[in-house]
Amino acid sequence: MEQIFHLTLLFDFYGDLLTDKQCSVFEMYHFDDLSLNEIGEAFGITPQGVSDMLRRTHKSLSDYEETLHLVKNYLLKQEIKGDIYSLIESIDTLKDKQKQQLLNLIDSLPV
Repeated sequence: MEQIFHLTLLFDFYGDLLTDKQCSVFEMYHFDDLSLNEIGEAFGITPQGVSDMLRRTHKSLSDYEETLHLVKNYLLKQEIKGDIYSLIESIDTLKDKQKQQLLNLIDSLPV
């Protein structure tokens, strides 16, 4: 499950760098839950051809991440944001309204 989440994040960040065919095959396999046979029929290629394309697409997405680190930075920022949320919630001297204002401020920061 974690692998699928990671691939989906990679696709969200780098999908525009893929060819239209790579995008379609990725979406049909991962989002539409179509089989290799079904995708192959749609594109007129063998299931092995679909499998090869998926493998190359996954490799391309991983290579983009190795170079650009956009997903890694995004996840790190989300983790830091969560830590800040927890710290704010744990400060007893703040009133609920002040806590909410701080949380809203954090939510408005670009990620």
